[in-house]
Amino acid sequence: EEVTPPNEPTSHPTMSVAPPNEPPTREQVRAALPETSIAVSLPESLRPVQAPADLVKAIVALLGAAQKSAGAPTKAAGRFAVLLVTPSAPRAASLCGLLSRAGLKVAKLFARHLTVDEQAAFLSTHAVDVAVGTPNRLCRLCRDGLVDLSALRYVVVDATPDAKQQTIFSPAGKGKGRRPDAAELAALLTTGSFVDRLLKPRAPVLCPVVLPTPAALEAATPVSVRLQGRGRGRGRG
Repeated sequence: EEVTPPNEPTSHPTMSVAPPNEPPTREQVRAALPETSIAVSLPESLRPVQAPADLVKAIVALLGAAQKSAGAPTKAAGRFAVLLVTPSAPRAASLCGLLSRAGLKVAKLFARHLTVDEQAAFLSTHAVDVAVGTPNRLCRLCRDGLVDLSALRYVVVDATPDAKQQTIFSPAGKGKGRRPDAAELAALLTTGSFVDRLLKPRAPVLCPVVLPTPAALEAATPVSVRLQGRGRGRGRG
């Protein structure tokens, strides 16, 4: 685990594209997120997670490592050890479905189906294993003090390339349908809640990882669930 030096430049240099199915290196992450001091780690359990079943196993392994590090498991409502950050709400919904069907308790922290108030209410009353969210919604929840990060140990960032071989660590997107970029991820990691957590013992580490493709996630979704999902609107949030 290595920490980004505080004296790195604050500009966002163009980041070279990692080879397909390869996560960005520590150096690429540092270049994309110069404002943050979060350590970057590439746990062996996260290499690779191309199949949906591999992702479930990797998350379970991280939860086990977090529990071993912390000692007795924390049962407090809303506290989670693993945060999975992904660029879009539809992808977040697919990842939530995969993890939930595997028996994990998942918090849905993205702008689809649930409002900020509904997400805050859920966190205040439910035990959570892993939270899945998008940068902007997570940033809002953190800035409003609605997320408890005291048990957080791993920030798994979805670095899966899109059709243009761009990821959340690539230069800023443009246009109406643009994807979240490194600046939005940096905004999340530099909120007061995150900065406070990074200064405490057993600070979380950032784990960039290539996750299963949308096609792989869809193939792993039961047909009945797929048909049910096609009837839903975009929801609120």
